[in-house]
Order: sequence, then C-alpha cells, then structure tokens
Amino acid sequence: MFFSKTRTNQPNIKLEKILMGKNGKKIILETLEGKVSERIPFALFCCGWEYRYKVAGIKVMLWNEGDVREILDDEAALGMDSFGVEQPRKHVNITMGDLRYAYGDDRCIMGNLDSEMLLMRGDKDEITSELHRIIEEAGKGLPFMMFNGSPIPSNVDIEVVQHIFDVMYNL
Repeated sequence: MFFSKTRTNQPNIKLEKILMGKNGKKIILETLEGKVSERIPFALFCCGWEYRYKVAGIKVMLWNEGDVREILDDEAALGMDSFGVEQPRKHVNITMGDLRYAYGDDRCIMGNLDSEMLLMRGDKDEITSELHRIIEEAGKGLPFMMFNGSPIPSNVDIEVVQHIFDVMYNL
C-alpha cells in the first residue's frame, strides 16, 4: 500500500513519499520541503508515483500529519482516492466536515477517532456521542472509514473497544 504523508509546520511544509512494506516497515522514497505557497512543486511531488498506481487500478490514499487546513483544497485537487488525518488529541482540529467539504461526496475520507484519551476514559456515552458526531460530519452513506491515528493503548478495556464496533455496526 502506498501513502503520501504530509507534515506541516507553518509556513513551511515537509512532504514525504512513503512506501509501506508487508512487514510494516516504512521506506521513505522522496522528501520535499518548502513554503506552503509553492503549489507547483507540491503538485508535481504528489502526482508522480501516485498516478502510476492509479493507472494500474490501485487506490491511493493521502494521509496527513499536522495541520494541513491551508492546503486541503490543493490536496483534494490532486485526485487521490481517499484522504485521512490525525486524531484530534494531537491538537489538529481538522474535522470530517472539513474533509468532506474539500474532497466532495464521491471520495473516501478517513479518521479521526481519538484512540487514546477518549478510549482510556471509557465513558461509553461519550464514545457513542463522538462516533455519531464523526459520522454526521462525514456524511452518513457517503464513502468513509472510521479509524484512529494511533494504536489503542493496552490499558483500554476490551469492552470499550467492542462498544465502538457495536455502535458503528448499528449506525
């Protein structure tokens, strides 16, 4: 599976092309750094390998770390099949609504359940409310994958994890 990974530290941006091996090992293929306003290098960087995969019929996901709100429209214009973001606990408040607006109704958006603080609190009503909010913002019935940006901590009760599946199954 191939990911384009974006990290921002405004006003500069750092882009890394990463190939994920079957063993989970990450291989950095390319790195590009520059100012957010440098749109042409951004587009050229993001469209090389990805479009070769797309031509071969492989779906391409663009996944971001950091606050990329300023470049969401540029990223959406690249035509990737899906887009994922960090979970909100990392102080990046990109909502599923922001992604749906930028990416439209026909492409998959993915994110952004807080897999740590929210789940460690274990409040099932709070978790249910958050899942409903995320689904509402993503657009019920539109292409969407619920996922978290980090592993689920080992001290999270298995009943809390099962609750997520139960709620999602019944939405």
